[in-house]
Amino acid sequence: MIDSAPHLTSKIPVVIPCTNMFQACYYYVGSLVYYMIYLLYSPQTPTTFKMPYLINREELKEIFPKLNPKYDIGVVYEDGSFNDSRFCITALLTASLGNGIKMPETFKPVNMLNRAEFMDFIKDKEKITGVIFRDQLTNK
Repeated sequence: MIDSAPHLTSKIPVVIPCTNMFQACYYYVGSLVYYMIYLLYSPQTPTTFKMPYLINREELKEIFPKLNPKYDIGVVYEDGSFNDSRFCITALLTASLGNGIKMPETFKPVNMLNRAEFMDFIKDKEKITGVIFRDQLTNK
């Protein structure tokens, strides 16, 4: 997603403060497994996240000056963040209007509905052909 919608996403470094080396190793291995899963499932992605790494007490204090002094080592890993409300609006606009994108001739805009409760499916010989819903604003 970070490559397909860069205007909605960003990389964020996450720091896990640790009190001892055992705890740091524990979180480092966990974040390393998380990183390996990322590599496994996104091999063709041009955007790459940094591999997890450790930072010492001085670097930790520089990043978090008010951090409790009991934390003397930190594990840093990169993760992704996205603007979910803006992504939702973009997806809805694309589905309803094409969002200014040249769409194939077979593209049919969808109708959208807000505040509706799903009641049941409309079926024709076990094939779903529609839905029955109740508009929660008008109760119809």
